[in-house]
Amino acid sequence: MNFKDYINGLTDTELDEYAARCGTTAQYIKCHLLNAYKEPRKNLRAALAIESKGNVSHTEILQHFYKQTPVVQKTEVVAHAS
Repeated sequence: MNFKDYINGLTDTELDEYAARCGTTAQYIKCHLLNAYKEPRKNLRAALAIESKGNVSHTEILQHFYKQTPVVQKTEVVAHAS
C-alpha cells in the first residue's frame, strides 16, 4: 500500500495514535509528510514503516518521497516505400 493511501485511510484517532508511536504528531504527518514536502529523517522513516504494522513497507515510504516518473519510450513506425 502506498503511504498516502495508508494515512488517508486512518481515522483522526488512529492517525494520532500512529503518529505518537512514530514519535511525531498527526499535524506533522499531514503538513509535511503526506504531500512529501519534507523527507523524514532515517529513524522516523523506519518508525513510519514499523508502526504501520505491515501496511506500508520501508520501500513504499521511500517511494513516496522519491517518486519516479515512468519512462515512456516512443517507437517510431517508418513506412518503407516499395
